[in-house]
Order: sequence, then C-alpha cells, then structure tokens
Amino acid sequence: MLIRLVGRLADIPQDAMLPYLQANILSTLYIVQAALPYLRSTGGRVVVVSSGASTGDYAAWGLYSMSKAAQNSLVRTLASEEKSNGVAFFAIRPGKVDVGHLSFSIVKRADIA
Repeated sequence: MLIRLVGRLADIPQDAMLPYLQANILSTLYIVQAALPYLRSTGGRVVVVSSGASTGDYAAWGLYSMSKAAQNSLVRTLASEEKSNGVAFFAIRPGKVDVGHLSFSIVKRADIA
C-alpha cells in the first residue's frame, strides 16, 4: 500500500492519519510478530527500510517523518527485547532515492501552501 499524504500536521484530518500510521508502523510490527518464532529458532536478522526524514524536520512531511521515527523506535525496542533470543534488528536509511512519489508530493505541497 502506498499512501501519499503531505501537509501540515495540524491540518491533516485525524481519520486520514490512521491508515498512514498503520502502513508505516503497525505493518512492520505485525510482520515481525508473525516471523518471530522462525527468527528465534534461526538467530534471524530483520532489516527495515527507514528514511532520513525520520530525523529531520521537513515542512509538510510531518506525518511521514513521524511515522518513520516511530518505526525506528520500534526497531530499537525490538532489538533490545529480542537480543537475548538471538534476533537482531536494523533500520537502514538509504538517503535520497529518485522515485515517482517524491515528485507527486512536491506538486501536492504546492497545492497546500
């Protein structure tokens, strides 16, 4: 699922936020929960693709940044909780990637301003 939602956090309707947060945070948790029995038995590794936006303050990208920061916190928490079970967790931030949704979002930002 790809959700493109930009704008000031104060202006985004609450009902529009939940699907976005579910896609970026809860889906990661649900997948890990399902895989944990196997990961524990094999000493598995989990790599989550994050974003540099998780540590930035980008106007009109607050919801995305917030969800990625929460995802990073989830990864750190899981790493701490599962270390004794031999499961390691990593969040990578690949930097700028030329993908179509960025140009779409920039256009949408212009519409919001």
